[in-house]
Amino acid sequence: MHNPRLWRLALCLSLMLSACAAPTPAPVPTAPAAPTAVPSQTPSPAPSLTPPPTTSPSPIPSLTALPQAVGPSNFPSAVNPLTGLPVSDPALLSRPPVFVKIANFPRESRPQSGLSKADLVFNDYIGEGTDRFTAVYYGQDAAKVGPIRSARRVDAQLVRMYQGILAYAGADPERVFPLLDRHLGQRAVNAAPATCPALCDVGPHTVFSVFADTALVSRYAVEESKLASTRPALDGMAFDPLPPSGGLEGAQVSVTFNAFNKGLWKYDPASQRYLRWQESVGEENSISMLPLTDRAAGIQLAFDNVIIAFAPYETIAPTLLDITIWYNQDGRRAVLFRNGTAYEGLWRAPSADRPMQFWTPQGQPLALKPGNTWIVLAGVSSTLTQDAPGIWNMTFSTP
Repeated sequence: MHNPRLWRLALCLSLMLSACAAPTPAPVPTAPAAPTAVPSQTPSPAPSLTPPPTTSPSPIPSLTALPQAVGPSNFPSAVNPLTGLPVSDPALLSRPPVFVKIANFPRESRPQSGLSKADLVFNDYIGEGTDRFTAVYYGQDAAKVGPIRSARRVDAQLVRMYQGILAYAGADPERVFPLLDRHLGQRAVNAAPATCPALCDVGPHTVFSVFADTALVSRYAVEESKLASTRPALDGMAFDPLPPSGGLEGAQVSVTFNAFNKGLWKYDPASQRYLRWQESVGEENSISMLPLTDRAAGIQLAFDNVIIAFAPYETIAPTLLDITIWYNQDGRRAVLFRNGTAYEGLWRAPSADRPMQFWTPQGQPLALKPGNTWIVLAGVSSTLTQDAPGIWNMTFSTP
């Protein structure tokens, strides 16, 4: 190329193309593993906002949790000391238990309403071959309980022992009401127009027409009596899902107050509870046993524990008896039926302001099955026999 100007232009163009077509640099080789570059096979957990506790806290019980051994004292805050079970609302335990007098005679009062939701039921003899129930509601409520009948002298003792509220319909004005007034005061709620809708006659004005809503009874009594909303001291019963060792077969126990008044509890292995049966009188006074149901729930009554507790009765009149419960510090005979087994034991009531307690003959707490309990108050001269292996019969007698 002889033209210098063209030669210089070609040289510049060649240099520019060389710069644009420069080769891509070779990749930089990976450096040796740096301390933070290689993760471990098991990564460390992400840090928590709250450091883990040094000791494991006690689990909070729930309705879905398996029952644990609890009692006879130091119950967890959400566990009902009358059943050994957790409750859906722990606030329920910061109120007095509600006691309700429920008829079993005349037979037209059956089937009763609300018994299946009771934590405890006391069953006592009231004279002339008849008995009555006192149902206790603490860990849960029942919207319709009854039919409700008159109070008896023993109610002043039982309700005070559990620091409870009594819902009843009438009482002997000279021999029962003064006791209720002295020991319970405004904690005893007698059915009247002013007590509705908590406790009232639902219409026909008969001995079968008075019913209670236990939640409303509790609210009514607390508001009227200005009761403190504090947890009552109800320690005394022990519960364990595992049955105690020993015992005798206890497939069923009958409670015979007389030839025409008989209750029967049969153990049901499927539900692991005792099912209730009650006498029915047919033609020519024939007796048959029929399932006793809860009218409100539409199911047969089932209880986890049945206890025959022997206590001294005193006959004041044909339909008025007294039962000595308070200050039984030495203990009287009690037989516990749970999980198809009968266990000998003792019951105690060490003071007027503490619940009944149940002990083994060796002086250890007698563990009930977690759940509800039916307690028959039998006269001390009553008999409890095995008519066949596992078949028990209590025949009532006073005192």
